[in-house]
Amino acid sequence: MGRWSQRRRRGGGGPPVTVGPTATITITLVQIEDAPGGLVKAFFSGAVDVADFSPSGFFLPNSGGEAAAVEQIDATTLRYGNDAWSGAIFEDDPWEYFDTVPYVVTPQDGLVSG
Repeated sequence: MGRWSQRRRRGGGGPPVTVGPTATITITLVQIEDAPGGLVKAFFSGAVDVADFSPSGFFLPNSGGEAAAVEQIDATTLRYGNDAWSGAIFEDDPWEYFDTVPYVVTPQDGLVSG
């Protein structure tokens, strides 16, 4: 092969391109917390931070639309609520998640658990 295969090259490009982490966390369960109060709990497969979430990224199409508020319950649970959902959330109602949190898979959907 000779000297060509031993040649060292310098320069020739910028730093390597880094790609962000792949979204891996999913919603494992959405459960009615207080049907008269218009609240549901969303359980995630990993730790989440409420500061990363927008209430409007969670939607109950049969119950009045998007959430108006979101709060942290524990490391893997968020509570979504909307006064318009009050008394209108039922078991097996569809839910949709389409927020843009980089570490959470989007979009997602499923059925509310009682």
